[in-house]
Amino acid sequence: CFHYYCVLLSLLLFFHLCFTEQNKKTYAHISTLKTWSSAQEYCRTHYTDLAVIDNGAENAEVDSVRQLKGEAWIGLYRVPWVWTDKSQSSFRHWTTSSINNSGGNQFCMTESGSDHYWDDADCEEYYVFLCHQGNCSKCKHKLWLKKM
Repeated sequence: CFHYYCVLLSLLLFFHLCFTEQNKKTYAHISTLKTWSSAQEYCRTHYTDLAVIDNGAENAEVDSVRQLKGEAWIGLYRVPWVWTDKSQSSFRHWTTSSINNSGGNQFCMTESGSDHYWDDADCEEYYVFLCHQGNCSKCKHKLWLKKM
């Protein structure tokens, strides 16, 4: 479980709370080709979510786990641009020409393994993807009802 601590509180409900040492996210490169929404579902099932990249250091960390040099989904989408955890995107690693919404249907973001810049893409395309684990301030806590 990486260096995660989980606390289980029980009354009538169970809350599953996870946090990391130093509140640091870890990233994983998944080599399976999926659409953006299928990649998000996979990441939310096996990790925390699609990769959320808040600064240059995290972008470098993502680059270090990349196993292939093609495009890979990250957790940014156009609504305007927000992360999958609904946080605003203040760190942006793209050029003006790379977010052109070509064809009017490029609403999801990829990270390029060759130059590490981000590019918008059609969410129905199939790419490998990057997940992150951790950073509890953005976790979606799971809730179960205790059977009596």
